[in-house]
Amino acid sequence: WNGSAATKGIGDTSSGAQARTQLGVAVWDNRIYVTGGFNATPTAQTTVYESPSQSGGGNITSNWTSTTAFNVARGGHTTISYANNLYILGGFDGTNYLNDTQYASFGYKTGTISQSGTTVTGSGTTFTAGQVGSTLQYNNDGSTATITGFTNGTTITVSVSKTVSAGTSYVIQDGSVGAWTYSTSLTSPIRDADGFAANGYMYLVGGRTATTTCVPNTIMAPISANTTIATGNNPTGVGEWYETNTRYSGDRYGAATSYYQGRFYLIGGGCSAFVASGERMYYSTVRSQPQIAKYSRLIDTDTDVFPNSWLMNGLDNSIGARWQAKYRTMHDTSDGASQQNPNEDCGTSATMPLMTTWGQETNFGNVTMGTVNTYTPLNGSGGNINCARYYYLSVSIDSSQTFGYPEDVSRGPTIYDISLFFTADPSKRLRHGKTFTGGEQQPLDTPCRVSGGGSEKANCPLP
Repeated sequence: WNGSAATKGIGDTSSGAQARTQLGVAVWDNRIYVTGGFNATPTAQTTVYESPSQSGGGNITSNWTSTTAFNVARGGHTTISYANNLYILGGFDGTNYLNDTQYASFGYKTGTISQSGTTVTGSGTTFTAGQVGSTLQYNNDGSTATITGFTNGTTITVSVSKTVSAGTSYVIQDGSVGAWTYSTSLTSPIRDADGFAANGYMYLVGGRTATTTCVPNTIMAPISANTTIATGNNPTGVGEWYETNTRYSGDRYGAATSYYQGRFYLIGGGCSAFVASGERMYYSTVRSQPQIAKYSRLIDTDTDVFPNSWLMNGLDNSIGARWQAKYRTMHDTSDGASQQNPNEDCGTSATMPLMTTWGQETNFGNVTMGTVNTYTPLNGSGGNINCARYYYLSVSIDSSQTFGYPEDVSRGPTIYDISLFFTADPSKRLRHGKTFTGGEQQPLDTPCRVSGGGSEKANCPLP
């Protein structure tokens, strides 16, 4: 835990931080979102604050940002993030227990663009200087670019040079929250419940409908989306709420829930006169298949070659999927030590131990579609062996926080291809400098091809 003075309070600005209790909290895309709650008066609030992006560490050293407020001030509500959207459920406005649900999307979907080179021109939208550094996603193919400069309200520059026809829709992933929309109300007013979303459903556990009237049940609703569009994130809220077939023991509110790999856990809580009744932790299995797909590719380059980078293409459309990749490598062992270790071959130490199995696995982590990444071949102890013959790449796509999948495959997440880029030893090239991989002839200078929707664009530079 780091409680340093540099860490900012919620809503911290030059006028000071905002005190909150009985607030709602959710996390999405490396940002923390705090919704509503009661201030020091206490008065219920409609505020929504977002933290700075925490991709580089956990210490929040810059100001939180106030973003779009929701409807009807409240505290004791439940806040859930799912499939690029933020949801609030129920709560207490200081007088009444509430049963409404509301949702808003992360990022902007404010018009269309055209692009020539790195210059992007918007139509029916307004760009701001604060968007510099944010990610712009093209909805026509799911690729992304970083906003590098702000010219005016209709013109920005981005990191990727390409040609985009006028009328192309986009998303700017700057973490802001869009307009709030009401969705299907809960079965009854509920305060101090907790919840989560997974595999296309939202769950609300426990809570109370009056000061000492606790609810010992779990209600759930399908998360709805417009499945008629091929690209983009167009949610339509949640469906009808209904109670699950199994209740837990011990009425309670103020408990905590957590979901992990097909199970959810209920921890603590209390009911009458704030007496703790949740000294036990319960868990139950969610009877829906966790939507995690795994792909792998084994590449045999026929002889040792020098890898430099790799690329994965696919369709994502910012619907909440998490793509992660790992890879490992092995020398050509067919010729023994003479093939593996001479300095004139791989440039590795002549005393490096012979490889008899796969080298150390590199856990690359989260992957962005269409981004070329450096490939470093390692031996069993983590040493760089510079060249190798065998390459094993594995990809995991976690879709448990997306909507529409697997039924709506046209919107993704879908993997197109995994490519390895390498240089072959000139003495081993065949047919006017061309090489073979897995028996397939390769071009002399294979371009870095970004594929998507059946098209290819040779415009992604190697690192």
